[in-house]
Amino acid sequence: MLDWLIRPHTAMHTIGEIVGGAEHRLMAPRAVSQDSIATALALDGKLDDETRESFLEKVFSPAAQPTH
Repeated sequence: MLDWLIRPHTAMHTIGEIVGGAEHRLMAPRAVSQDSIATALALDGKLDDETRESFLEKVFSPAAQPTH
């Protein structure tokens, strides 16, 4: 479902907005938001594991990498 977002420049900005917004408005830790996005892509996405993991490494902050 989120696969349409997998365009590095657009995705970095959009995911940054989502994660930052959740952190500031809802006090949700970055790691929780990033893990939720990673889970959604793993469960509902059509990307192979290698492509998905490579993408996530580029758009997520290093300090809060998801466990997937």
